[in-house]
Amino acid sequence: MGGHGHDDDGSNPDAWVPRNPDVWRHGKWNQETPTDQLEEHGYVTPNDLFFVRSHHQVPIKADPKIEEIHTLQLAGPFIRKPTTFTLAELKTKFRNVDLWSCLVCSGHRRLELNLIEKGAGHIDWHNASGNAKWTGVLLRDVLAACDVDVDNARHCEFFGADDYQTSIPFAKCMDVSGDTLLAWAMNGEELPFDHGYPLRVVVPGWSSKCSSKWLTKISVQEFETEATMYHRYYKWFPKHIKGVSKHLDEVLATPPVTELNTNAVAFRPRNNEKAERGPLQMSGYCFTGGGRPVQKIEVSVDGGENWLICTRTREEKTPHGRFYAWALWEVSIPDFDPECHEELILRAFDISAQGMAAQHEWNLTGMMNNAYFRIKVKQVSPGNYVFQHPTTWMDPEKADVSVPLSLPHCVPGADAPRARL
Repeated sequence: MGGHGHDDDGSNPDAWVPRNPDVWRHGKWNQETPTDQLEEHGYVTPNDLFFVRSHHQVPIKADPKIEEIHTLQLAGPFIRKPTTFTLAELKTKFRNVDLWSCLVCSGHRRLELNLIEKGAGHIDWHNASGNAKWTGVLLRDVLAACDVDVDNARHCEFFGADDYQTSIPFAKCMDVSGDTLLAWAMNGEELPFDHGYPLRVVVPGWSSKCSSKWLTKISVQEFETEATMYHRYYKWFPKHIKGVSKHLDEVLATPPVTELNTNAVAFRPRNNEKAERGPLQMSGYCFTGGGRPVQKIEVSVDGGENWLICTRTREEKTPHGRFYAWALWEVSIPDFDPECHEELILRAFDISAQGMAAQHEWNLTGMMNNAYFRIKVKQVSPGNYVFQHPTTWMDPEKADVSVPLSLPHCVPGADAPRARL
């Protein structure tokens, strides 16, 4: 399902945009970072490898005078002082800040859900997350300069030059620790074309569908955006909804995706890596929603009876104590045995005990999948085993290379080896 192919030559309006050939392409406008590439680069996802979710072609090309010609309009019924800023004015009139934040598509890990039942999600994502340090100005500072009516404003709507529109609650924009950013730099470099050059919103801790690119206008208003995708697509629907038109009232009544949920993905062991008896090192990344700290990341090799607590090797917090970026983690399993351990189960929880789901929660548009990340141990020939990540063992065409796992000396209740806790 889905493709990792190149853009369609001859019909791609973005052919001029420089792109890394190592990424997985999804159609003309979207790209995904292979997990081994994420591991290789660690905490900072390189700009050219960072996942891309776009709804239209890149609308703005490079211009040496971009700081003077690109403008951002602040308007709406609750802006008492409507103002249009050039990019240069944003950079010089307001305090510049750096913000560590991952971005995560609402459809992160969607392919797993589509392998259960094909839904209406647009892209078969294995992994739609990247981690970066963003530079810009706080949206609340810009709104304050426009004399915003804080008592009556309820929503901020974002307009991009690509005609994409979305909105977030006004409270998220003005929260002193909410850190909604108007960003012009990514990992110390000018925003890449695919990532909103020259100006974008970064709404940390929320689905990246809120972080509009190629930003040209912000409206402060009473109601949410009227954009179709906001109301009919970017939602976590109940399982019984199998089509929008047949359940339109329920679809429109379902709240939009906002904050991220807690999720974790393993780098190691890699997909299809040989599984051998002895100490096993696991590693990966985790993120939470709303800036909440990670409470614990843990791994089980015995079906969830016992859990090993993972060590967090790097995480970044804001001055107000929010955690919007990845937490990298690792753990050592001292006595792994592929003949005894059928799967590695990874899960995580945030500080409010909100955690990953034990099983997949299928939904029509494939949003917010945070099922336990289960790595299966598959026997490919007598005495030879490999690790398989979810998008491999869940896919019959890929998982068929294995033969049934035999447990010759691991009888429940006998002397089966277990991870020491």
